Amino acid sequence: MIISSAVLTAAATAVATTPPSPVPGATSAQATATLVAAIVAGFGALLAAAVGLLNASRNLAQARRDQWWQQFQWAIEQALSHDQDESDVGSAIMEQLVKRNEATPADNEIAVVVADLLTERELRERTLWRRITDAIPRRKKDEDND
Repeated sequence: MIISSAVLTAAATAVATTPPSPVPGATSAQATATLVAAIVAGFGALLAAAVGLLNASRNLAQARRDQWWQQFQWAIEQALSHDQDESDVGSAIMEQLVKRNEATPADNEIAVVVADLLTERELRERTLWRRITDAIPRRKKDEDND
């Protein structure tokens, strides 16, 4: 009976004690609070990473837009050049640039205005060319008559 009494006392003591805390000297409430704090910190880190990725994505989009705008300005300058080859290159590049995702509706309106200016200039130049070429034979005929 002595053995069974000692076994019962040891069993009762084992059941009555709480499991050891992962942090020495901490209670289970402290351990739970530590676990909750670690989970909250983990979610905070994930949220910070998501915000960082969002900002990086926006910065990349802005950099692409800035580069597109510089190319668009160059194309406009070339398109409005009085050198026909430069004008053709600028017009072709501008046409390709307005097809890209970076182009906004306002950019497309600018491209239409530039295209209108080029068309008007070509018409003026053709008209001037016709007037000049038409005037040359008349002058010659006028000089022959004198």
